[in-house]
Amino acid sequence: MNTSVLDAPAATTPAGTLPIGADERLLLRGGPLAAMIYAAAIGFAAWFLSTTHPAFDASPLQAAAGFRDNAWQLAVSTMLFLLPMPFVLMFLGGLTATLRRAGGALTVTMFAAGLLDLALFASASVTSSIVATIGALDASTATGAVIKALDGVLPVAIAVAGLARTAQFGCAAVLLRRTGLVGRGLLVFTVVVAALGALGVATVFAPLFFPVTELAMILGWVWMAVLGIRLERVAVRQGDPQADSRVDPGRRRRRPEPCRESCTTASLRLPTDGPDVRG
Repeated sequence: MNTSVLDAPAATTPAGTLPIGADERLLLRGGPLAAMIYAAAIGFAAWFLSTTHPAFDASPLQAAAGFRDNAWQLAVSTMLFLLPMPFVLMFLGGLTATLRRAGGALTVTMFAAGLLDLALFASASVTSSIVATIGALDASTATGAVIKALDGVLPVAIAVAGLARTAQFGCAAVLLRRTGLVGRGLLVFTVVVAALGALGVATVFAPLFFPVTELAMILGWVWMAVLGIRLERVAVRQGDPQADSRVDPGRRRRRPEPCRESCTTASLRLPTDGPDVRG
């Protein structure tokens, strides 16, 4: 019988029975941890943008002076957005290890797309953070023009990363559908994030679409937290079926071999040698 792409490995991966080992559980906890740090970063960035951040329509000279005078706010914001990187890598590794049996090629693609998304965001954040240093060296109009151009790298990079995010979440949706580890609501949420990532690429041509890019990025962080918690609960219900396989063979207890002959018969067996004691 023919099966669809979504249900291809159903014969080897029954719904909801994919084992999640202790290592995977530990790595998946990076998702909620990363999301909490990102939430703090968003809060700080919102405060910075609404208070002392140079206006987006500021002149090059005003932009240079503004970033020079707010160097510490820019540094803290950059640090908060980069700090979750190890936890995101943990989550990606745990998710890849969990879903690999549902489709090896799709799992590798999901992992590679997640790495590309993370790398683009991190490199753009670091590039935008040097505007304060440039402004401190020279606050002229020409330098201000360079600063404004560098500050615009981050939105474009996030928008381009939306393509990688679409591939990552698209593969994840198929794999999660095959395994049956999550419900329909989380599957729909995964598809929505993938679609928003693709739509946000239009920011490259029209800055009007940048809020869509931001929304896709924030919902992606929420998805990490929700999926990490969900898979943790699934693992708790399943137990750890791989625990016995990780025990050192030398430390395993050997079960006593069953008696190959009846103990009663052995105890009643008469000796073959010696004097005959039967009267």
